[in-house]
Amino acid sequence: MNGLEHIYWYIAIPASVILSFQLILSIFGLYHSSDLHPGEDANSHDVSGHDVPHFQLISVRNVVAFFAMLGWSGIALIHSGFGPILTMFLSVVIGLFAAVAVAGLFLLMSKLATSGNYDINNAVGKIGTVYLPTSPRNKGKVNVAVDGRIVEYEALVSDSSPDRAVIVGTQVKIERVVNNVLYITTQI
Repeated sequence: MNGLEHIYWYIAIPASVILSFQLILSIFGLYHSSDLHPGEDANSHDVSGHDVPHFQLISVRNVVAFFAMLGWSGIALIHSGFGPILTMFLSVVIGLFAAVAVAGLFLLMSKLATSGNYDINNAVGKIGTVYLPTSPRNKGKVNVAVDGRIVEYEALVSDSSPDRAVIVGTQVKIERVVNNVLYITTQI
């Protein structure tokens, strides 16, 4: 082994061990990389309160992936007969590709994650379907699509609705929300 190969082994083995520990801890939910921009807290939100996934190349996870791929690709390139300069160049390129790929994968996965929260006030103006009969005095239930999911809420017929009782299956419009109760009308 020449000196350059030794360097690649010294890079590849520790980076691979760290990467393995990160993977094992992530599988059990015990590793949460601090993949944040400097000065940013873990609750990064945009002005609407939604999580903002962003592409971040420099993170603990990505740096470890870079060094692991740099080391192993350097060893493979040396054993394939590449010269030292070409080996160093290609191993850096392969390491950068690995870091970008890992960052991209985690960006895609973060877009899949949802908080599970929705704002029932977003139901105002939407059309729903009566699930349990309702009237101005007796609460029923209405199914309505809110923030990409079908939710079921208690409902009362609004005073402005000419029809007093609403039966199951009737299409209704949500006029307002008061204390998590939908006020509905049959005038669509």
